[in-house]
Amino acid sequence: MKILLLTDLPPCEDYTAGLVLSAMCRFIPTGSLCCFAVVNPTIPVKISAEFSGVPIEFHRKPNENWSFLPQRRPFRRAANAIVNLGERWTNIFLVEPLISKAVEFGRIQAVDQVWAVLEGQTMIRMAQPVATKLGVPLYTHVWDPFSWWAKANNLDPQTTRDIQSKFDQAIGQSKAVATASIPMAEVYRERLGARAVPVIASHDRSLAKTPLLSASSDGMLFIGMAGQFYSANEWRSLLAAMRAADWKVDGREVHIVTMGPQIPPDLDPTHITFLGWKTQADAAEILSCCDILYCPYPFEESMKEVSQLSFPSKLVLYLSAGRPIVFHGPNYSAPADYVRRNNCGLVADKPFASEIYNAIEQLTCSPDLFGTMARRANRAFLNDFTLSSMHRSCAEFLDLDCNADTVRLHNHAAVDASIPRNDQLPEAVRNRSLAVKAVKVGRRGREEFRRSKRWLIRKIADTALLVPRLKTLKLEVHNLYREVSELRSQLTLANKKIQQLTSADQNRATDLQVDGLEFRHFFGGERPLLFGCANLIQLLLPAGGVASEPDAKNNGPATIASTNMILHSPEPAAKPESHSRAPPRRATASATTVANLMRWALRYRADQLVVVAEDHIRGGVAEMVRVGELLKLPVTIYSKSTAARPSAANSNVTFKILSTGIAAEPNMITPDNRIAELFSSDRS
Repeated sequence: MKILLLTDLPPCEDYTAGLVLSAMCRFIPTGSLCCFAVVNPTIPVKISAEFSGVPIEFHRKPNENWSFLPQRRPFRRAANAIVNLGERWTNIFLVEPLISKAVEFGRIQAVDQVWAVLEGQTMIRMAQPVATKLGVPLYTHVWDPFSWWAKANNLDPQTTRDIQSKFDQAIGQSKAVATASIPMAEVYRERLGARAVPVIASHDRSLAKTPLLSASSDGMLFIGMAGQFYSANEWRSLLAAMRAADWKVDGREVHIVTMGPQIPPDLDPTHITFLGWKTQADAAEILSCCDILYCPYPFEESMKEVSQLSFPSKLVLYLSAGRPIVFHGPNYSAPADYVRRNNCGLVADKPFASEIYNAIEQLTCSPDLFGTMARRANRAFLNDFTLSSMHRSCAEFLDLDCNADTVRLHNHAAVDASIPRNDQLPEAVRNRSLAVKAVKVGRRGREEFRRSKRWLIRKIADTALLVPRLKTLKLEVHNLYREVSELRSQLTLANKKIQQLTSADQNRATDLQVDGLEFRHFFGGERPLLFGCANLIQLLLPAGGVASEPDAKNNGPATIASTNMILHSPEPAAKPESHSRAPPRRATASATTVANLMRWALRYRADQLVVVAEDHIRGGVAEMVRVGELLKLPVTIYSKSTAARPSAANSNVTFKILSTGIAAEPNMITPDNRIAELFSSDRS
């Protein structure tokens, strides 16, 4: 058996569809897969290294997006005519040659079946002709209804009807179709008579996190969100609700953590942290550090079919995090039905800001409801979205000859890694694309326009300031702005001090008043998060910077908080017995400590992490390194041991080793020698 994967996105780690394909391809035996990828030249996609042994052929995808044409009423007819002519030309002169090349590739590989992903006009036009000319059965895969694609890419009505007809025909004549949800499978069974199998993105059981039984007691409420921002209106409703409540729910300060390929609209850095694209494992770990997970879905009538039939992969990731979910979308959507049936979250089924706020407040104020839904989310993931369930679905879909109850992942890496492989669309082919050239010209023109605009404004301003009265007014306005800025800074500082005083008891730590403006110069960031045992931390404090110190015998937690610096420390680890001579151990990160440190770093918007410890095993070193990897922050480690340095993917980890009687490392950079002198003393 050999399968030809006909797709516009090969198995990769950069996009959700690529991640799902990667998981499914691992179930296919080695040597039984080849790929014909027709990729968008404007998207830098590269096949994963683990599939380097899969025969693959890349080709440039014709233009499918016509949203650059004007869509207002006076121009709509002309735009539709252009789209119709362009699609006809593309079908005749570009798609037909691609079909011939795919058939030739399939014959060389001697394929037995075609697995076609129906995403976009090109793949829908190619799927059935390729399978027919090869004389093999067709297996189709659907991510979303075609109506969503047609709307997003501004296709004309005639082309939309033609492609929708080909879409339905390909599914109807398929031996099996993989769908993105159970409702989608039911619709295709009833409407098209297809053997539809729901294949939903799933993960290994090890990704499941321990359920959180109640919202954290640190006075903060972290709301997590991952994935694409295709529900912009619903996202703005969440922001409107938080702004109306002064970013507080039940007295807790709210902070939103987002991840994904796109920067969220209306980003407020004070209350929202954007972490960019994360791997599935890292995203699950970050989401498990939050209290509530937010999943928006479109309410628009034009997106009704998408809401009814699609199932967001982010919801599976949320379930693995073991946190209650607030789903903000229509009542008729597939995710809303799943959340209600499994009682793993609350559904806000109206597009109003008050609706989403009430759902978040209900979860926050009810620990029993919070804990129940967190446990149900964990149970739903383990029951429905592990690799074993996905393996059974994939085997049923592709008619794989394997034991569906036994999960076996196959290795598709090349045997000889030294042989060069074609893992992406060649750069020369990508640069010949009109779409790529148009994007480059557009970017260059936009930059030139902005530069010209700035130059013109500057010239007009300089000319106006030649009038003495206008020049005086400018100075007065600037002085007023400066005064307002200083007053806001003082107000922020006062609010932070009030917050530190009120939260000191909750944090169970000793509050030390330190001049943050002086202390921050010992490190590279404006807002460093310092973590370590109190007796070692005292060695780092600048002379004369401490207004009150804890008892010298107290080696317990200590907290230093100021406008520019935050410090938190764990309970000191027990010292090993003197006769123990065990070999050095590698540090392993504690999930609880990682979560607490991450919440502290996000809460105070730390830009640097500093840990002070006896060695690299104890004292939270591994945890701080892990937080640095997840948040992409530089980490500085002060340690009195050179053994067992923890490995870190974060290249911004700096080790500064100082031991009794040993001078500082030559590459250590400090504002003065005070730190080196303190660490070289006999105090520990």
